[in-house]
Amino acid sequence: MRHRPWISQHYHIRQGLARDIARLARILSGTANGVVLAGGGAKGFAHLGVVKALQEFSIPIDFLGGTSVGGLLAASISFDQPLDIMHQHLHQAALFNPTKDYSWLPLISLIRGKRIDQMIQETVRAFIGNSEVGIEDMWLPLFTISSNFHQAREEIHTRGPLVKYLKATTAIPGVFLPVIDGDNLLVDGGIFNNFPADIMRQMPWAK
Repeated sequence: MRHRPWISQHYHIRQGLARDIARLARILSGTANGVVLAGGGAKGFAHLGVVKALQEFSIPIDFLGGTSVGGLLAASISFDQPLDIMHQHLHQAALFNPTKDYSWLPLISLIRGKRIDQMIQETVRAFIGNSEVGIEDMWLPLFTISSNFHQAREEIHTRGPLVKYLKATTAIPGVFLPVIDGDNLLVDGGIFNNFPADIMRQMPWAK
């Protein structure tokens, strides 16, 4: 989509995969299901239990959105991997300890951010073998939320570098470095919208 800016929305369909066709049918008929995951630090991993419960009741997930750790979990779900594989990759991600990356002169942030950057890149790479993927390339439509420190507003990310905007949505001010995006500084999305269910309702795919 980044090379075709005139396209507002697209959906990925894998040949021979019935659940992709079923998802497209729900989208076209207006009966698709959107799931929004909130921020909350380490508690965000409880979202895995929600995903498991939805699967046990055969409730499909068609769209995803999230803020902060909810954005990380939403991105993991949007890779459309089996739950046990997702649990394995996220368990490895949880072993990263960003507190071992203190800034010796914390003028901007307490943590330099190298370890969390490595964690996000390696987690994305573990899912698909490539950390250069764009948000628009996910199997399930996805958005994340960050807070625009310069413009004092929320930013909605539906396309662009996945790793960059996952860093932005989790960049707790004063703790992690903000993410530079053009002339703007992006920080943790929970400042403006920790549970962006309202954004999900506004998305073109949810109408």
